[in-house]
Amino acid sequence: MKTKTFLIVGLVAVIVAVTSCKEANLFDEDNYNEFVTNAFPVQNIDPLHEWSTIYQYPFRVGIGYEGTYTLKFYSGNPENISTRLLNTCNVEGNQNYDIKVAAPSVIDKIYVSLVDDKGQRRVRETNATISLNELVFSEATSADDVLSNESASTDIPQTYTFCFEENFPQPGDYDFNDVVMGVNIGKSIENGTRYISIGVKVRAVGSGSRLAAAMRLPGVSAKEVIGTTYERFGPGNYFFPQYGDQDMLPKFGDSNEFLTMRNSTDLVIPVFNDAHYFISGGATTAALPERNYYNTVTDEEDLRGVAVSAKTQTFKFAVNDATLFNNFSVSDIDLFILEEYNAGVFEVHTMAFKTVEVINEWAAIKSDGTSPYGTNYPWALLIPGEFKYPIEGLSIGKAKGNVIGGAYLGFSSWAQNRTSNRDWYNKPQDSEVVYP
Repeated sequence: MKTKTFLIVGLVAVIVAVTSCKEANLFDEDNYNEFVTNAFPVQNIDPLHEWSTIYQYPFRVGIGYEGTYTLKFYSGNPENISTRLLNTCNVEGNQNYDIKVAAPSVIDKIYVSLVDDKGQRRVRETNATISLNELVFSEATSADDVLSNESASTDIPQTYTFCFEENFPQPGDYDFNDVVMGVNIGKSIENGTRYISIGVKVRAVGSGSRLAAAMRLPGVSAKEVIGTTYERFGPGNYFFPQYGDQDMLPKFGDSNEFLTMRNSTDLVIPVFNDAHYFISGGATTAALPERNYYNTVTDEEDLRGVAVSAKTQTFKFAVNDATLFNNFSVSDIDLFILEEYNAGVFEVHTMAFKTVEVINEWAAIKSDGTSPYGTNYPWALLIPGEFKYPIEGLSIGKAKGNVIGGAYLGFSSWAQNRTSNRDWYNKPQDSEVVYP
């Protein structure tokens, strides 16, 4: 369902806690966990599941040549058009570098390319392991390199898809299409300055509720960037201007200043304050954004569904820190949505940041500082590639009792065993159950 409903078990206590002083004894955590367990479309999930489809592969790379180089990591041979660029680093000769490379967990090879200032590159194939991957580029190891000219191919960055359920802390319908956003990262050096660019493409909004979005950079503080602003590129309509003090984000309009996380120095970028307004290109009815289902409905007779082009904006900022530049990846992006519920604003994060509260503090926090919503169930998924998300109202996967179904049959076995069917997101049941 796409609208909030009051729960008679467990969540009633949360309502009291949120609107009062958030005393832990007003929240029945056992009842809440049981309710979420019963509502989730897959039973007997892996108790150690992190719901991660990517790994961070650690590399130690030695540069045995003089000079300045670009070091690149690829999902396959960079000469192949299906290969994706995973990471770009700026390195100096005669040094060793420890670098983390975020990549889909299903790959077994990573290709590493060392490019000189003339565009000649040395490419090395390595096994992708979660233990330390060591390699050296030097005259002594040159026989292992494949030499080519970088201009022979065009780098295509690895794209990732963030898929959100809007109803946190309540269960949803688990189609994970309430907001769908693609993300890719670019890195460049311009006149000696390092720049990181984050592209955010809003592909779908399958909700009738008002939703906002922001992006936190965990561990990145103002001292690690040059200045306190970023550049924003895109089609406009990022912010619906009429909310004023009722906005879910602390700033709106054309300000390109980073926000500061509550009780932290992490930088936060407001992405949009109304998902419908942004993806529709500013469509309004009666002075309010049109609350259609954008790019989630395939039934032409369903008048709720509207097909629109995806809307992309890019955030670009300069960084002082070379280590930050070299290691920055999708794992360092906490992209989340914000929703109105029970006179408050709740945030929906991927599992790695599930109980983080960035903008406001509304959840019922226990006396030890932990969250009662720490059950092992996701409200957001981060998936490699241009994920084909489910159509409206169809769960991403289902295995309950004798019922097996959903858009992705492999999702349920992955949910029950995190090492099984790790490439489930590449295998929809058929083309009719995912959005084109």
